[in-house]
Amino acid sequence: MAKIKNSKPLALVFDLDDTLYSKADVFFNTFQKFAQTSLSPQELYHVYSQQSEVAFQLFNQEQLTLEESHVYRYSHLFDELGITLTDQEIKKFIHSYNFQQTQISLSQDWKKLLETLKDQYQLAILSNGPSQHQRHKLDALNIEPFIPENKWFISEDLGFHKPHYQSFLAVEESLGLHPHQIVMVGDTLEADITGAQKYGWKSIWYQEHRQQFPTAHSASYKTAFKPQDILRLLDSPE
Repeated sequence: MAKIKNSKPLALVFDLDDTLYSKADVFFNTFQKFAQTSLSPQELYHVYSQQSEVAFQLFNQEQLTLEESHVYRYSHLFDELGITLTDQEIKKFIHSYNFQQTQISLSQDWKKLLETLKDQYQLAILSNGPSQHQRHKLDALNIEPFIPENKWFISEDLGFHKPHYQSFLAVEESLGLHPHQIVMVGDTLEADITGAQKYGWKSIWYQEHRQQFPTAHSASYKTAFKPQDILRLLDSPE
């Protein structure tokens, strides 16, 4: 049995946000058009993420509509930073940020990696978020030449968010593989890494964009800082 579990994986499943591109960079570039801050892109996005998480929970609890949750996260962000924007300016910010997310692109390193992997492994996407929004970003990244659209799994479509086991199970069933044959590549420790490992998947913690910082416990995880690291980790023993 141990030999089977240590066999070469047959599929790689990628997270989207802060894995295939940097949300912090996109957000920071938008922010600078409306206000100034001494925070780094990562620090600013961390503050935004905290407000975004609250808004997302309120949306899930049906206390806010999706549109209201968007306004909530931005208005509370600017309030926390001591910046005053009118409701109209906040709406313009939201529009600008949404537009900037349609302008994202894969780095040359990611293109090279995916081109190499697509002939060796089954590839898929597993991402938390609204379906249309996430699919627009995947279209902007031009992912389809590497990962077909029928292998894009979005939480809104699935009815479950990572790390719920049903989200991983849906991917397994589509790929026709056992858990130990699949590697999850993502930036979020709980949702992507420990979530996948809990259900028998292998994992690579992708930290190019440094949204989380390693601890003594997390140091035990296979960690990649650049796309090319992923190939090396796939070839390394468990």
